[in-house]
Amino acid sequence: MDRTEKNGKWLNLYCNRATMLEEGVNNEREQEEMMRKGKRLTGVLLVLALGFQLLPASVLAAETPQVQATGWVEDAGLETMAAPAAVKLSSVKNISSKSIKVTWKKQSGVTGYQVQYSTSSKMKKAKTVTVKKAKTTSVTISKLKKGKKYYVRVRAYTKKNGKTKYTAWSAKKSVVFRGRMLTQKEAIAIARKHWKVKPGEIDPELGFELAVFCGGTTTRNGRKYYSMYLRWLVEHSHWSTVDYGCVDVYSGDWVSFY
Repeated sequence: MDRTEKNGKWLNLYCNRATMLEEGVNNEREQEEMMRKGKRLTGVLLVLALGFQLLPASVLAAETPQVQATGWVEDAGLETMAAPAAVKLSSVKNISSKSIKVTWKKQSGVTGYQVQYSTSSKMKKAKTVTVKKAKTTSVTISKLKKGKKYYVRVRAYTKKNGKTKYTAWSAKKSVVFRGRMLTQKEAIAIARKHWKVKPGEIDPELGFELAVFCGGTTTRNGRKYYSMYLRWLVEHSHWSTVDYGCVDVYSGDWVSFY
């Protein structure tokens, strides 16, 4: 190998060495720059985290979407619509020898209601009646079995954008479907319970015997009632009326018309 070739070889080695050194320096600079950026980013994150912790709870709650247990979410969270609370069932009563009447509290913001009834307290094989008007707050149910105890519950529903949403079911109420009028004896028992009078009871203040009498049926506001009288035995067979009331011949409800 002549001198020129040797010099070329050493020159190449020198250049390669210089290039490696330069690349090493650049790598070190890049690493230092990355470390500086990492430190700056860490500082920013710490500041943000500290600021987030110092925010009031009310602000945090406002920023976080909440879905209540009584509500529902439509369109994958883009629209939230709160569902009405469960409907309050007011009463379930015998109203004739063929039917019972279910009444509930009116619910705002709903489309209609559903009423379920069953002879099972667990609502097995329950039948459903749909009420399509939001203003309706009662329904009459017939074709029931005499002497059977029926459990009833109600819920509201709302239709929006082609979807139907339901509230939770109300608490259940029960009624024994009598399928007949009350007897006078049953009406007297109801009146005694109302007046808190036992058979043959003596008035503690006046010493008179107290008794409950049934005066037959009367019709008020389209409903039939037994007229009931609370009386004193003043002397011998002379009775004086102390109080008056009525018993619905089907539901057994006590009513005073004065």
